[in-house]
Amino acid sequence: MRTDRLTDKSKEALQEALSIATRSGHPELLPEQFLVSVLSQPDAVGAPLIERASGSVEKLVQALSERIEKLPRVSGGAEPRMSPRMIALLQGGEDEAKKLKDDFV
Repeated sequence: MRTDRLTDKSKEALQEALSIATRSGHPELLPEQFLVSVLSQPDAVGAPLIERASGSVEKLVQALSERIEKLPRVSGGAEPRMSPRMIALLQGGEDEAKKLKDDFV
């Protein structure tokens, strides 16, 4: 996985997801935090994709936020590490981009 190949919007979402995890005291960075970040970005593709599929961005973010709230917390100020699911998500995005001969995520 090469995070240097992420698009600017993906890098911003990843940084915001890390901030969410850090502020919440979560030991891992998870896809749920990343998705909330993606859906909250102005002028990005996340929210319009959900809306185009007749989904409710507000309800999805609320459900994800409730799930995030229930995650285990730690104290001590250590930076969250990427969870195995988050690594798999980013790796899958990179693999798809290679197939499409496109920029990564």
